[in-house]
Amino acid sequence: MTALCYETIARSPAPGAAGPDLAAELCAAADAGFTWVGLDLASVEAFLHTGASVAELRDLVREAGLRCFVLQHLALGPDEGRVLRSAERLAELAAVLQPVWVQAGVGAAPDDAATLGLTRRAARMFAEVGTRLSIEFLPFLPVDSIAAARAFVRNAAAAGAGVVVDAWHFFHGPDDWPDLETLPLEALAYPQLDDHPRIEAGGARELYRATVDGRVLPGEGVFDLDRFCDTLRAIGYDGVVSVEVLSRAWRERPVREFARALHEASVAYWPAEGTPARGSRGIGAPSGRASTSSDD
Repeated sequence: MTALCYETIARSPAPGAAGPDLAAELCAAADAGFTWVGLDLASVEAFLHTGASVAELRDLVREAGLRCFVLQHLALGPDEGRVLRSAERLAELAAVLQPVWVQAGVGAAPDDAATLGLTRRAARMFAEVGTRLSIEFLPFLPVDSIAAARAFVRNAAAAGAGVVVDAWHFFHGPDDWPDLETLPLEALAYPQLDDHPRIEAGGARELYRATVDGRVLPGEGVFDLDRFCDTLRAIGYDGVVSVEVLSRAWRERPVREFARALHEASVAYWPAEGTPARGSRGIGAPSGRASTSSDD
């Protein structure tokens, strides 16, 4: 059956701001058809700030009929105190929420010795509570590609760690189809599905703004998601697909409307077993990679 994961980071509160009604958000996700949820740290901490406990959040997830797939986000780098404090907090939460993964990004080079050592320590913390570390590459960070993320995981020797392939970062980064087609299944943690309109070329700041505020529903942008999903299936992936549409416009709309639209758009690309994906053209189709020109 379809296994799609709703990500609360899509409506995550700004630092110091009141969080959304997380219970209502979980119910909206489940009613829309999602079976898994990814919980972001800011939303979790805002929920706990109301006086609720982690166990109560775990129970809300279960009562909604969901399972926790991923807890995010750990920012990896050479700052030992910051990384270990964050990892310890995430491990504490993971011990109760029991996610399959804890997601991290890397703000250092793939061969940075200090960061690699801290990554190994964080991975051990997570393993002790029954979860695994997933590494996401981002085009505006040093670990910016599938190859760089794989190199980082390999250099860190973090048992059980895998690579997250977010469609947004794949299409805006240096990777091309052969990089995805040759990704070993065992190296893939999970994919993330999203879309984006055509954007102008820009530096790291412009890309960051676009990725956190400008995404659109799958099928509403320029990504070749048919080929992206076909390629994932071709390498043997049949697990959970995270759907991560970070959009300022959608944050201002009702959560039930967002969750329903998100699921309807996503299931067209990652359908129920035996149902062909919408417009599937096969992995030999033209690339359709996102352009960075302004020829709208």
